Amino acid sequence: MAVTQELATGGIVSISVAPVGILSALTTWSEVFYTLRDSINFAQADPTKSSINVDQLTMPVYVSFTAASIVLTGSIPDSANDLLDYLYTTTATDPYAPAGTYTGTGIKLGAKPINTMVKIEFSSGHIVIITNGTLVAWTDGSTLSTTALSQKFSVTAKAGLGGLLGEAADFVVWHKS
Repeated sequence: MAVTQELATGGIVSISVAPVGILSALTTWSEVFYTLRDSINFAQADPTKSSINVDQLTMPVYVSFTAASIVLTGSIPDSANDLLDYLYTTTATDPYAPAGTYTGTGIKLGAKPINTMVKIEFSSGHIVIITNGTLVAWTDGSTLSTTALSQKFSVTAKAGLGGLLGEAADFVVWHKS
């Protein structure tokens, strides 16, 4: 059997989100933020192995593996009101800001889990989709002398919803034809 290699390479063109659901031509994707170059990390840890051993044998009588979640992390070099409203729980009434020169966005500390599908497009044309993920964000100002105040984020893949609510697959790869 011959294997044809396909590579998801060339950098990330976009990261888009959509409500969790069934993928179709009607899925509405929105690119709600840009990410800092080379800040994206997309990884899955090694599966954990569990063995059942008995005294009479040197090898296990049963071995099972549990897959780890796929986690997407990155950095968003932006702090616009719309982005802050999307990523965080904001106060119903904006805090005081000097009229004419500033507007204020009040942010509540704490995580705001956002259930979403996430689509990552590569320059090579390949696309990967987390069909049911939880996105959370936090503020990062670790290198303010050289970088903008940023919002870090992570998306943890969960099991696909299946049925009428969402894809049965947990993760989808679209190949460029």
